[in-house]
Amino acid sequence: MKKILLLLLAMVMLIAVPCLAFDGYQGHEGQIPFCQNNKTGALRFAPMKDVDSTININYEPYCNTRFVYGTITPTETLIWISIQGIQGPQGLQGPQGEKGDKGDQGIQGIEGIQGIKGDKGDQGVQGPPGQDSIISVALLDGTIVNPPVNATQYGFVGNTVTVNTTASQKILGAANVGLGTTAPYWAAFHYGLCYRESGTANAPQKFGSNDAGGNVIDLTGRQSFAAIGVVSPGAGTWEVGYCIKNIYPYFLNDSDYVNGWVFVIN
Repeated sequence: MKKILLLLLAMVMLIAVPCLAFDGYQGHEGQIPFCQNNKTGALRFAPMKDVDSTININYEPYCNTRFVYGTITPTETLIWISIQGIQGPQGLQGPQGEKGDKGDQGIQGIEGIQGIKGDKGDQGVQGPPGQDSIISVALLDGTIVNPPVNATQYGFVGNTVTVNTTASQKILGAANVGLGTTAPYWAAFHYGLCYRESGTANAPQKFGSNDAGGNVIDLTGRQSFAAIGVVSPGAGTWEVGYCIKNIYPYFLNDSDYVNGWVFVIN
């Protein structure tokens, strides 16, 4: 599970801004931006901000600052980490052993008689799947549908995918959307990955019990919001996608696409 989560973490950051190419930011190809808390050292994904909303492609990562004694002081430091992971320190090289004496050449043996080719054996029984093996993969890639305002439950935005699970299998997902709003530019919403029984109109259920977001923020210029999660829904057929609960009275009407992946794993 840990290896798959690390893989998805790298994949979702590569799609953190849908308008950017998959090869990373200029000067930081193959790297992921993080914000490191200058006091605690904790890391979080660096949010993206469109610094030129007229072209919708000029995204840059940024970290938090605060105004102290007349100056703007950073509370976090922007760092870049390779998607291949941080390389550990190289171990010490052991001492080289002494070179041994060259042995005498042995006597060449008599060439043996070629044996008769045996019959082809039966194919063995397939073994059980390994731990955390991936059973299926589906792509989330679609235009965002403007979620309703003053919402009391989650609703899907963008496209959804349908997956099948057994009682012991899990659904693992990672996705990102670009969200924005026109005047008055303020928004408050929860977001994440959701699922529901396929073919029903039930309210989507969020992966996990914690609600991401919800605070009133300034969405002047489109920003990106990434989600990752895993759930064990039991045996069945499920509709899965990115979901939003817009609790503010203003529409998120300057949004673009959802991009991500949904996996079924053992």
